[in-house]
Amino acid sequence: MSKLKSRTRDVGDAFAVIILSAGASRRMGSPKALLPWRKSNILQHLLDIWTSVGATQIAVVFDPANAAIAAELSRLTLPNRIPNPNAAKAGMMSSLAAAAGWPDWNPSLNRFAVALVDQPHISAVTLVSLNSFSREHPNKICQPQFGDRRGHPVFLPRSIFLHLATATEPDLRTFIRDHAELRAFLPCTDNGVVTDMDTPEDYQRLRQQA
Repeated sequence: MSKLKSRTRDVGDAFAVIILSAGASRRMGSPKALLPWRKSNILQHLLDIWTSVGATQIAVVFDPANAAIAAELSRLTLPNRIPNPNAAKAGMMSSLAAAAGWPDWNPSLNRFAVALVDQPHISAVTLVSLNSFSREHPNKICQPQFGDRRGHPVFLPRSIFLHLATATEPDLRTFIRDHAELRAFLPCTDNGVVTDMDTPEDYQRLRQQA
């Protein structure tokens, strides 16, 4: 796990991060979480950067059938692991449902950030800004916005996040639209919030930029 130190937090600032890492990575050809990134791999990098931003609790949603990911989580001695054996068939919403229904969340948490494993290129400055924006709007679903495009990570209030356990919407975008009255957007200049890493070509380009 990370050796970076989190900044001092008060109770009102307690937030969690869910790293979605249960996808099959078919177009990439190998698990995205294990690809080299800077001095480690993508998963380690995300754990480090979110720890440095001040996350109270970080959990990784993974497919237990993926032996390589399971082995890396064991190597990192990460205690917060959320298995989702339905990821290959049911997609990202099944991972969010598994996370929302997970019983081991810290009771002090009031906000939950949904982070994608294929966005290690988002800068720490952007994450700090988004966390501050969410802290200032604790009852809102907070999203970064680059130009006219909305992206990730998304911060959700605890009460809204828990609804994901039984949500019937087909994807997170639809779920968020169904709560349109609660949305708040943070304009940002980091196009990483709307850039996914789906192919080997994407990976090589973003790694060089990083």
